Amino acid sequence: MLCTVGDLVTDVVVKLSGPPVRGTDTPAQIMQTQGGSAANVALSAIRAELPCRFVGRVGEDDRGLSLIRVLEDAGVDVVAQRHGITGSIVVLVDADGERSFLTDRGAATELTIDPELVLDGVSWVHLPGYSFGGGAIAESCQLLVAEAKDRGIPVSVTTASESFLRDFGREEFLQLIDVIGPKVVFANTPEAAFALAGGSHFPNTEWSVITAGGGATTITHRTGDHRSIRPPDVEVVDSTGAGDSFAGAFIASMLRNETPLQAVEAGHASSASTLLRLGSGSGHPATKEL
Repeated sequence: MLCTVGDLVTDVVVKLSGPPVRGTDTPAQIMQTQGGSAANVALSAIRAELPCRFVGRVGEDDRGLSLIRVLEDAGVDVVAQRHGITGSIVVLVDADGERSFLTDRGAATELTIDPELVLDGVSWVHLPGYSFGGGAIAESCQLLVAEAKDRGIPVSVTTASESFLRDFGREEFLQLIDVIGPKVVFANTPEAAFALAGGSHFPNTEWSVITAGGGATTITHRTGDHRSIRPPDVEVVDSTGAGDSFAGAFIASMLRNETPLQAVEAGHASSASTLLRLGSGSGHPATKEL
């Protein structure tokens, strides 16, 4: 079983017809879906037939309950605290499918957990970089990593975003990765360029996986051995959640004892399906009838 820890939020997706015009109307397509990097990875793993547990915190509101039910209906084992207000992210999608985020993580940052309880039956832990960005969740994830290492459970980490890395601090993030000693670090090309300053491998990491949108994904082992695999060509509608979708499928493949190259191909196939639709990587609405 995979365990993901992090955000479960509402994505308000705004597909722009053109640049917003200040002081007047700009036509747009707007929808709400379930979002949150950790939740998206959980759903991707479920689609790849890997049992998954999501651990997170939502608000004491109808939105929080609806988002929990979205995951549960998909087959995710949800361990959720409920307090405060459920987070929201406004996702601005341009004509090329590239997205920009306006983020309010809400209750998600105050997650507290007992690592011994959430790790029962777990064979892999995945942590988005956002989960180390501050608040009670950061301390909880550090405790979780320590317990996972004691149990010999592999850990993977995503670098979250370039702006997150700049706020966190390049050296501070690399020190964090060195302490965690992950099985895999996932990053896209801008994130890796900032964090690694031209390098291709994260410290004390077995596999560094760097995606490049429509370009080739590079996977580098700690020995320096590296391969590049190009994804299938896709007409991008919305890139939101594609990296999460890649990570969930990659992890599922690794836990099936497939090769890292097979895992990359599985990740490419999963992210390609995400790129074809508007909305978060889950493809699920944000609300259901209560």
